[in-house]
Amino acid sequence: MTHEDRFDRIDANIERLSDTVKTLTQFVLDFRQETAQHFEVIDNRLDVLAAMVANMGSRFPPFTKAILDFGKLATHQRAIQE
Repeated sequence: MTHEDRFDRIDANIERLSDTVKTLTQFVLDFRQETAQHFEVIDNRLDVLAAMVANMGSRFPPFTKAILDFGKLATHQRAIQE
């Protein structure tokens, strides 16, 4: 085996690893985008719940407290994940 053959094998392995890294990088970027979209949906739902609480707060105080506590918990979990 000549030196050129060895270098050709090394170059082929480097190229294969480079393609694998590109694929993994794209997967991570896609996963990040999908996760951000899911959190946006959750935020929108929490906004709707907050609006409902404002209307129902005077009628159901224990229910209001439970929803506010859930909102704090959800926001705390999101801060941890970021």
